[in-house]
This record gives sequence, C-alpha cells and structure tokens, in this order.
Amino acid sequence: MKFAVGITLFNPDHLCLENIKKYLNSFDKVIIYDNSLNNEEYAHFIELIGGKCIYIYNSSNDGLCVAINKMLDICFDQNIDYLCTMDQDSIFNSDDIEIIKSYIINNKNEENAVIAPYIRYSHVKDIVTPKNEIDFVPWVITSGSFLNVNLLVNRNIRYDENYFIDRCDLDFSKHIIDAGLKICRINSSFLYQSLGELNSKNYSEHSYIRHYYMFRNRFYYGKKYGQSGICILQTIKHVYLIIRYESDKKNKLHQLWIALNDYLSGKMGKRE
Repeated sequence: MKFAVGITLFNPDHLCLENIKKYLNSFDKVIIYDNSLNNEEYAHFIELIGGKCIYIYNSSNDGLCVAINKMLDICFDQNIDYLCTMDQDSIFNSDDIEIIKSYIINNKNEENAVIAPYIRYSHVKDIVTPKNEIDFVPWVITSGSFLNVNLLVNRNIRYDENYFIDRCDLDFSKHIIDAGLKICRINSSFLYQSLGELNSKNYSEHSYIRHYYMFRNRFYYGKKYGQSGICILQTIKHVYLIIRYESDKKNKLHQLWIALNDYLSGKMGKRE
C-alpha cells in the first residue's frame, strides 16, 4: 500500500520547510502545491528534497481546494492509495502518522473515505481525552486527513472550488456522509494545530480577509445544503464575537457586506 502526503504552502517560514523534511521518512511521495507568489527564498530547499517530491508552483494563489483536487488526481494517476493532506503549520509527528497508517493497512473498510487523527488546538488549555479508540464523525478538518484516493475519485467526491479557503472541509465531509461513506477518527493519533492568532483577550483572532471568506462561504454552504436559517444565526454570533473580542472591528465587520454582495453576485472562489 502506498501513501503520499500533500502539503499546501503559502509563504512558508523555515519551520514549515523543516516539517516537510520529516515527512520524507513517513510517506512514499511528498506532493507540494505552492500557492506563494514568490518562491525564490526557498526554491533551493525544494530541489534538495529529491526524487520523492512532486513540486507544483504557478506563481499564483489558487487556494486550498484547487490544490487538494490536483494532488488527488496525481495520486490516482500514480497508483497511490492514500493521500494525507496537510496545512503547512500543522504538527503531525511520525509516531502519530504511523498509527493511522497501521490502522488503514489492518482495517480495509471500503466505506472509509477519510481516516483522520484527533486534533489538539494550541489555544485550548483543557485537554479532553476521547473515551473511544475510534469514532465515526460527521466531519474533520483538512489537515492530517488520510483520503482514500480510489474511492473518492471513482465516486467523484472532490473539494468544491467555489470556497477557495474556509468551510471547504465541512463541505467535503458532508459530501462524503451524504454519499453513504464514513469518516473515521483515530483518537490515539494526534495532530497539533494553531487556529488564528491569540490576542490579549486569549481569543483566537483572524485577519479581515479570512473573515470575508468565513462570511461569504457560510452563505454559500447554507444555500447549497438548505441550512440558510442556521447559517444566519451563525453569522449573528460571528458578528458578536468580532465586536466582543477582536481588534480592527470596523474593517472586519465591513467584510460582511462585501461578502454578502459577492455571494449574491455569484462571485466565488478567490476574492479579486
């Protein structure tokens, strides 16, 4: 059985690049989709990785969904069984990777479309230990998820490129569940993830552009799956949290109106 890791890059720092090196020992192939506008500072590093690496660079930011769909196609063409999708700043240790690989090898369930680790967020102080060794869950984040390549490609389950970033993992997971397939979370395998930047109020804060995608994509998701009412309530809560906890409030709240206008005008994908 062959495993690949697919990392989507955007202006990576030195630590992100060092993480990529660590994956060489855990995977048969390393696929890098670079969304940076300029890669001159680390192009030499990519060359040093060697034959295990497939590097895709278009000098443009194509977003997460386009990147993962491309990596899925590459894996399918190269007879790779599972693709582990990774954010550049996630920490996924080799022992945790091996736990999931071992589960996949020893449990060949054709209904398992995604096998994922338990996520531990850096801003969450109280660590909860899951009771079960394995849970079947309604959704998982993109980072650390092992995608069953043949199953997903043959069932035409892909990332919706209208999202660009944000909520695309929720949409992808719902597509899987609606198709009668399963998402399996291995609770003994951990991935460590940051979510935004902690501010002085100990709240995980996002940039104004991220808030734009959060607002716009929520409208799109709600319409797509008949959940507009729930999404309106979530938007009200979103506005409250910006007012209560975040800086640059005026600019971030203004993104709601830009996002709503773009959504109603059918402007999806990357914000121009």
